[in-house]
Amino acid sequence: IRLFDDMGEIIFDEILEAGDVLYVPPKLSHFGVAQDDCLTFSFGCRRPNLMQIIDSMADIATNDSDLFVPMLLPQALQASGELQADSIGAIKKQLLQMLQSERGDDIIRQTVSEVVSKRQYDALVPEETLETDELMQALSDGATLQADYSNRLLYSQNDNDITLYANGQRLDGIDKTTAAILIRLANGEHLRYQDVADVDPDELSEWLENGWVWLDYSE
Repeated sequence: IRLFDDMGEIIFDEILEAGDVLYVPPKLSHFGVAQDDCLTFSFGCRRPNLMQIIDSMADIATNDSDLFVPMLLPQALQASGELQADSIGAIKKQLLQMLQSERGDDIIRQTVSEVVSKRQYDALVPEETLETDELMQALSDGATLQADYSNRLLYSQNDNDITLYANGQRLDGIDKTTAAILIRLANGEHLRYQDVADVDPDELSEWLENGWVWLDYSE
């Protein structure tokens, strides 16, 4: 309702009871008002749009020096002020060839991974953070580590290569042991002390500080 001056024609107006679920199709503007004290939950499927993909792709492509080489275009006599259709067609062809090449696959894969792993909202930062020894003590006492729901931790796999992303950033320089742990967390596993014994405790503490994971204390 903060985005539209006019919500348009009202298609339906429903009053929901406890336990009811309302499905709202994509692209349909909507808003709700509570009639009394209650809790409501809204679940949305996040899908990137083409503008997000194009914008992120341009940022990633700036790191590829080969893309700064001037294109070879057809040479023909033409008026000094004319941009011929043949030149535009040649540029489009070379662009599509790049996108359909192995380099293009890598750029698109990284682009999509960064876009969909970005947080939609700011993470809630706890007022107090655990020291490394306190974290390890909590794990040894039975607490478990799991991915923080307010953050986006995911990975993409290409042949035998796996790349991890957290909150719109690619994670480079991660060894196989650490990567395997992050993949398990990304897949929703709750990990115990013995599961993360081979990971540097300071690194675990950094994950907690970054908001990638949170501790679930045993009752």
